[in-house]
Amino acid sequence: ITIDQVNSDYNASGLNVGGFIGNNESFLTNVASSGKIWTRVNWIQTTTNIGGMVGNNNTTGIITDSTTSSEVVLSAPGSTLGNLIPATFSGGQIFVGGLAGGNNGYFDNCCVTGLTNTGSVTMVVNTNSTVGFTQIGIGGLFGLYTGAPAFNVSNGSDVNLIINNEGGLILAGGLFGFSLGPITDTTNTSHLTISGSNNAGLILAGGMAGAELAGVSTSYMEGTVDVNVANSNGGLVGVGGLVGGSLNAGFGSPDITDSYSLTSINVRGSNDGSTTMVGGLVGANGLTNSPVGPLPGGNILNTYSAGVVDVVVNTINGGQTNVGGLVGYLDSTGTLTDSFWDTAVTGQANSVGGGSGVVSGGAGGCYATNSCANGGIVDLTQMTTYESGSPYISGAGWDFTTTWGIVNGISYPYLQVFNPGGAPRYFYGVAPVGNIGQTVNLVINGVVAYTTVVA
Repeated sequence: ITIDQVNSDYNASGLNVGGFIGNNESFLTNVASSGKIWTRVNWIQTTTNIGGMVGNNNTTGIITDSTTSSEVVLSAPGSTLGNLIPATFSGGQIFVGGLAGGNNGYFDNCCVTGLTNTGSVTMVVNTNSTVGFTQIGIGGLFGLYTGAPAFNVSNGSDVNLIINNEGGLILAGGLFGFSLGPITDTTNTSHLTISGSNNAGLILAGGMAGAELAGVSTSYMEGTVDVNVANSNGGLVGVGGLVGGSLNAGFGSPDITDSYSLTSINVRGSNDGSTTMVGGLVGANGLTNSPVGPLPGGNILNTYSAGVVDVVVNTINGGQTNVGGLVGYLDSTGTLTDSFWDTAVTGQANSVGGGSGVVSGGAGGCYATNSCANGGIVDLTQMTTYESGSPYISGAGWDFTTTWGIVNGISYPYLQVFNPGGAPRYFYGVAPVGNIGQTVNLVINGVVAYTTVVA
């Protein structure tokens, strides 16, 4: 399905563009969509939803057991596939997602389940909030997610955002740009890429969600997040392996529990009198200063991070770069409890990069040893590290009966909900010295299932 929706200086609200339906108010199940949904538009003060399957899933809409591999592209009129011209947004709300731009659907507390996206989402945009405040949400699944809990959701898409942001609120995630509903039993392997500039605005980017305001539980992320932004004039950029920002804005509890991130994070750019916050799990847990006022943080409990956190940012004129193995910035209203990070893999010696929130329990550690680079002191592959009675646990300990599992000496903790048959099968080994750069293939039944490079 190909949609080429061209509007010049569009100045009315309610534009909903989808590969299958623009505005869904009914029940969709076992739907598969593909093709290119290419919207070319400039506008002022409008609310717009663009999605690979549905533009907007309305309050009475239900989507279950559906997939999309659509390519969603948003740019300005005059663009060609070889030359995407930035669309200009001056105020309003714009939500773009691989499955749906906006999702408000719920029915009997069950509406978003069994959804998969393997397509791509690309957005090339300039914002100008001097005319009107601009809010953008872009995600591999939904640009905006509200309603009943999202569960049994997976995503393997590419999300690409090229942005020149003047004072706006930009939320980008591998699954959800802006999540106002609880996320549970959810996994993501997407690739999120953001480049451009941020002048006096707020950009939040996360492997699963740009910003979550209603909580995450029993979920994990193992993709990539690459951000290269010139940040200036008091701008804020938050980048996290799981979520860019965990914020309390009255939509429920933003607590993150029993979740982890293996996301590889790469952040480049500059801070000119501005702040960048990067964490292996969460970029910012609470924000004292934001374009929309103070946003308190939540509680992060029983989590871990074991993905690369590589940050090289040129910081000048009083700017700040806060980097942590778990949280970039922990506001005084947020807490971090009984959570761990791999100091060798993340490359970070500290759990938190900045802020005055309370940290209780937890420690930095490493794989199958209790002593490693950047000060790791615990073995992250031992159940006793996480149980009650451990010197690194301040509370009741992690639940290894119904929630977590582990293969002692072999694996990091895993979530039982994704392995109902018991412990996952595993492969491990050591690459011979001198084989750096060599390609290694995992072959299952004669088919290459995974490829990596010895580092």
